[in-house]
Amino acid sequence: MNKKKIVTVCLVVALLAVCAIGGSLAYFTDTDTKDNTFTVGNVNIELTETEWVQNSIANPGVAVDKNPIVKNIGENEAWIRVNVTISDAAAFKAAMKAHNITDLATIFAGHDEDYWTRASIAEDADADTITYSYYYKEKVAKNESTQPIFTSVTIPAAFTSAEMAEIGDDFTIKVTADAIQTAGLATVEAAFAAFDAE
Repeated sequence: MNKKKIVTVCLVVALLAVCAIGGSLAYFTDTDTKDNTFTVGNVNIELTETEWVQNSIANPGVAVDKNPIVKNIGENEAWIRVNVTISDAAAFKAAMKAHNITDLATIFAGHDEDYWTRASIAEDADADTITYSYYYKEKVAKNESTQPIFTSVTIPAAFTSAEMAEIGDDFTIKVTADAIQTAGLATVEAAFAAFDAE
């Protein structure tokens, strides 16, 4: 074989090697994509009072049915807090003091400490209100409900007509409920510390 043929054969072999390498690179290269679809949950609650009669009259010593219950109608398990705000706080406190009643929350009957724990008491002098906050001790699953925060309200029987006049005929008990996811929040206290910080 002459020199010229040897060089040509070497060039052909080199070109084939380049083609082979180029071909194998294309063959062994791949691209893959993963699209992860997440279902986004939600927290949604419903506050009901199945026993409450609108415009009930509060007379001293007479129990009025009132049973606030919170139902989890969202997708996520939730921690629950209920706030109970009482109007005409100054007059109510004065009447309580006159009869040696130390805790306004005693007007609520059927409150079960096995399920609810008092978190705080806040007084607002400008609004003339007292707000009692309660935590539900257990996580509330989807479609589950809390036990009632209480089952009735009774104005102390010792309150006089004059004291009731001071409290006024527009006396209200406002109940509000809050919920926050349990995921990532180990306790109800931690959950509402995060909720209130938002």
